[in-house]
Amino acid sequence: DMLYEVADVLVAYGFIEEADRIYQTLLMHLPDEAQLKIDRASTLLELGEEDEALLLLTGVKQGDEEYIQALLALADYYQMTGMAESAFSKVKEAHELAPDEPVIQFAYAELLLDAGKYGEAARFFLELKEQTDVISDVSITARLAETYSSGGAYEEAIPYYEELLQDKML
Repeated sequence: DMLYEVADVLVAYGFIEEADRIYQTLLMHLPDEAQLKIDRASTLLELGEEDEALLLLTGVKQGDEEYIQALLALADYYQMTGMAESAFSKVKEAHELAPDEPVIQFAYAELLLDAGKYGEAARFFLELKEQTDVISDVSITARLAETYSSGGAYEEAIPYYEELLQDKML
């Protein structure tokens, strides 16, 4: 447990290689620990070792508690590398497994927005707005305004832009 916490602190301070060595050692002793696989994969992605990271992420089994987290990590990687269809399929699978999870709804809506599916994205953002105003430091109101205006639905976007202006004035 202490080594795991040390690795977390090292990552937080940018000592990725050192943290990776700790994760690697921990995985030798606990090869079936899904969270370790995900954490090591994250460090490997930072270090440019994509192939090994993908092997670790795909090694997380569907029955594992961390499976959804692995799907989102894979989706993030695919999105960054321009493989939008693969990213979308991973987020869609995560959404099917946990449809009420706000982070997954947000990821799904973001991918829909990027794909130009504005109506569907707006629907997800509206559902999110009922639960929270901000996810991962991103304003859901701003996303709704952007989604509607990007889709040409300017009238629908106006109330959200007004809400953003009102929030800025406070």
